[in-house]
Formats: sequence, structure tokens, C-alpha cells
Amino acid sequence: MQLPGIGQATAKQIIRFRERNGPFRRLEELLLIRGISERKLQRLRPYLKIGIVRNSVPQTSF
Repeated sequence: MQLPGIGQATAKQIIRFRERNGPFRRLEELLLIRGISERKLQRLRPYLKIGIVRNSVPQTSF
């Protein structure tokens, strides 16, 4: 998936941020990534959603 205005370098920084900090809890956390400004975040908002990541493997309890 590609987002308008997000190039390869910024995408790598987003991935690195998530590897170190886990999933985003608020869209505003994207402002901590170099290359994402308030203006860019406002343009990206229609394409972004924060939600709970659910495990796709069913849990079995005994």
C-alpha cells in the first residue's frame, strides 16, 4: 500500500518507529517521524486509521 506524499525513506522511518515503539496509539504520533509535518499529516488523515490489531491465529484455552 502506498500513501500520497510518503516516499521510501519516510516509509522506512515509520517501520523503524513501529519496531521500536509498537503500534501507533494516536495519529499525532506520526509527527515524531522526520519528514511528517502537521500539513502532511492533515493530508494523510483520510487514508489513516488507528485501531486494535487482533491476532489472526485463534487462541485455544484448555
